[in-house]
Amino acid sequence: MLVIALALGCGGRDEEAAALPTADRPPTASTPPERRDPDVGRVDPEASEPLLDELGEAPTPEEEAAAEAMPGPLAPRAAPARGCALQSPAPMRLLTAGGPPAIVALDDGAFLVAAYDQSALVVVRARPGALPEPIASIPIDGAPPREAAPGMARTAPQEITLAFVDGHGRVLSATLDPTLPASAPRANALADAGADPRFPPAVRAVGTRRAVAWTDGSSTPMHLKLALLEAGRVVATHDVTPVAGGGAAPAFVDGVGDVMLLFLDPRVGISVAHRVVLGPDGAPSPTEVARPLNLAAEPPAIAAARSNVTGRTWLAYAAVGNLATRAVGLVDAAGTEMPSPLVPGVGYGDPLTIAATSSGRTVVFAAEAPTAAAREAPHEIRMRVVDDRGAGDPMVIPGPATDPALARGQDGLIAVAYRGGGAVMVQFARCAE
Repeated sequence: MLVIALALGCGGRDEEAAALPTADRPPTASTPPERRDPDVGRVDPEASEPLLDELGEAPTPEEEAAAEAMPGPLAPRAAPARGCALQSPAPMRLLTAGGPPAIVALDDGAFLVAAYDQSALVVVRARPGALPEPIASIPIDGAPPREAAPGMARTAPQEITLAFVDGHGRVLSATLDPTLPASAPRANALADAGADPRFPPAVRAVGTRRAVAWTDGSSTPMHLKLALLEAGRVVATHDVTPVAGGGAAPAFVDGVGDVMLLFLDPRVGISVAHRVVLGPDGAPSPTEVARPLNLAAEPPAIAAARSNVTGRTWLAYAAVGNLATRAVGLVDAAGTEMPSPLVPGVGYGDPLTIAATSSGRTVVFAAEAPTAAAREAPHEIRMRVVDDRGAGDPMVIPGPATDPALARGQDGLIAVAYRGGGAVMVQFARCAE
C-alpha cells in the first residue's frame, strides 16, 4: 500500500524550480491580497443584458493594474526547453465578474470561454489581439454555483456542448454553434436534483453521442453519474460508482486514444483513482482501479492528459502536503510510483484547482499555488510541461489568479483562462512539445 506524504517543501530540484530566475518571473501584480469570495464582483441581478453591457464597461482603476480592456497583439517568444513562455503582454479581461471558467479551442484561432455570472451561464469568444465577443447567455434558475466551472467541450466542428448545475442541484446541458453570435441555447435537464456544485461536470463526444459525467452528492458516499445524449436527448444514464465505494470529481483524459473517464473515491489517507473506458456508443466499461493516491485534499480535484506520442497518461491531484499545507501531486495514471510535487506544499487557505491539456509529445498542467504560507496570501498560477522525465520548470501567472482552465489551438497556441480579482481573464502561451 502506498503511504507517503508529499513532503513538498523540502529541498531538492522541485524547491529550486519553484524559485524562478527574476527574468522568467513576471512582475508581481499590485492588486492587494484577497481571499476567494463567492460574492466578489457580483453584478446587479436587475441589470438588463449583463453580458453585452459589461463588455463595454471601462475597467476600474484596480482592474487596470491587472488587465487591459483593449488587448494588444501577441508578443511571440520561443518556449524554453521543457517549459512555457507567455505570448500576451497583458491578460485580456473577458468578464468583469464571473465564476471559474471553462475553455475550448476553435479552428479559426479563437477560443470560447464559459463562466457563471449572477444569473446566467455566459459564453464569450476570445481571440488574440481582438476584443471579446459575446456568443451566448443561458439563464439559470436559482442562484448558479460559483464554486466550480461549467463543463464544456467541442463535440463537432460546429458544435459546443455545455453541462452545468443550477441553484437547485439540477444538471443541464445545451449545445451551441460557435459561428452564430448572440444566441440563447435551450437547456435540457439530465438530472432533476442532487448534483454537488463543488465539482464541474465533464463533457466528451463519443461517436454521434455526447457523454456528460457529474458528481451526485445526494447520498453518502457521493456517486459518479454518467449520461449519454444523442441529438440532445438522454438515451442512457449509468451509475459508475464502484461497489462499496464513492465517486467524485470526474475528468475525461485529454488527448488521442480511448475515451477514458477518471474520478476519485475520496477517503481519509489513501484515496483511489478509478477509470471507466467508454465504447464506440458511449457505453461504459466496468469501473476499474487506476491507482491509489496518497493524501488527496478535500474537496478532491484532478486533471489528466495523455501524451499523443507515447500514450502515457499523467494525473495531477489536489493533495495534502507537509504540515497540512495545500499541494498538488503528479503521478502516472497507470503507475505505482510515489507522487512528485507539481506544486510544493508551502501554503494554506483555499483549495487548489488544476487543468491539463495534451500538447503533442508532452502534456501541460496549470495549477493554482499559494504565494506564501498565510491563509490570506493570494494564489498564482503555475504552468508546467510534463514529459517522461517529469515536470519542467514552472512559468508563473502572478496573482491574484485562481481556477485555471487550458485549451490548445491547432497551431500550438495554448490559452489559459482564469479568475483574477473576481474578473475572468485569459492569457496565451506556447509550451515545449
